[in-house]
Amino acid sequence: MNAIAVSDDKPRIFVSYSRKDTDFAQELVAGLKIAGFEPYFDKHDIAAGEEWEARLNNLIEQADTVVYIISPDSVASQRCTWEVERTEQLKKRLLPVIWRSVEEALVPERLKRLNYVFFDKPFSFASALGELVVALTTNLDWIRENTRLGELALRWHARGCLPAMLLRGEELSSAKDWLAHQPGHAPEPTLLTLEFLKESEEAELARANAERKQLEEIAMAQKATAEEQNMRARFQRRSASALGCVCALVLAGTIGVLFQVHPAARGCRICEPSFRGGTRGQTRLRLKARHRWTAACRIDPTRGGFRRSAGRASRLRRPVDA
Repeated sequence: MNAIAVSDDKPRIFVSYSRKDTDFAQELVAGLKIAGFEPYFDKHDIAAGEEWEARLNNLIEQADTVVYIISPDSVASQRCTWEVERTEQLKKRLLPVIWRSVEEALVPERLKRLNYVFFDKPFSFASALGELVVALTTNLDWIRENTRLGELALRWHARGCLPAMLLRGEELSSAKDWLAHQPGHAPEPTLLTLEFLKESEEAELARANAERKQLEEIAMAQKATAEEQNMRARFQRRSASALGCVCALVLAGTIGVLFQVHPAARGCRICEPSFRGGTRGQTRLRLKARHRWTAACRIDPTRGGFRRSAGRASRLRRPVDA
């Protein structure tokens, strides 16, 4: 299957014609090139046994618009009739031009519903070409996108409908917007193109759902981790608090044991007034208080320390350091 080299930035025009109208077809192609289009046509005779349908089908698939040259020879040609039918199947824009007059009954039914551009009048080529250019540039952006998406759909189908070839993201959004703004007289997209867009949309939705589910699972895992960390932190704080309480209890118990083991030292420390600091008068007062306190206490040899006697000593106040 041969593919014609075409420019990506120029509208592609396939010219369908009878071999007997080759001179006019070449003149038309030259005029369209000057007008800024990329026209092409099958210039070679097809040998017997050659897959001419596959060859012509490829040329039509690449085209944004098919220009059909009407003449007595073209309407009688089996291949020209096949090209018109294939153009309609692929939902390509079809523009018929009259090169030589033909009886209306002989014109294919598909062409009768369309407006003709007449090149059959003397000295009418330039004006007719201008009219054709206007028709070719009408809704051109939409037509070219229709061609692009149609080619993507054909490749997708030819390769077994691979999911990797479907549209996604911004490209899919752009295609949906294109479909929603179809001009009134523009050709309908093919069923394959519509299926291609539908499959792309469903795949995008499934991908979005999977991503959302994955994000939810990640969020749940992060939440569980955070809760576990909070529980661990609370346990550590409680453990530290309990350890502090135990340490305090142990320290208090140790001090109590020490005081029970050394009661003499405890008595001496209690009865011993402080003589540090203060004036002479204060010192004298503390000495007198000590003498009174000591007189109120007597040594109990059985207990190994001081013992406060009942009575007077119990009514005396312990001297306090000034």
